[in-house]
Amino acid sequence: MMIDLDDAGVELQPAGDRLRYRPADRVSPDLLNRMRHCKPALLAALEPVELDADGWPVDSVDPGEPCPVCGSLLKWWDSWGTEHCQNCERETLTRAHETAEWAASVRAGRGRHP
Repeated sequence: MMIDLDDAGVELQPAGDRLRYRPADRVSPDLLNRMRHCKPALLAALEPVELDADGWPVDSVDPGEPCPVCGSLLKWWDSWGTEHCQNCERETLTRAHETAEWAASVRAGRGRHP
């Protein structure tokens, strides 16, 4: 919804329990109906966010340390709890996904051992 409003060039602002938007001529009847339907979610998305001393939202999760090789914060953990970098270990992640899909198909009675 927010992307559609942005694509239409519509600026949205909360005003108490109401939404203000401009320019009005860029809001089609369909978009206006969708805004009315999504009003509580739009108001919630537009609420000010409290930031901590580092500028992160107070309720955000600490991403931890970046990958020492590439600096990415994209991580995944294997079943033993070992942390892996999604960028540096893309092949391992792909194998893990394939294994999980195979295991799910075996549990469902549709798969065979490769």
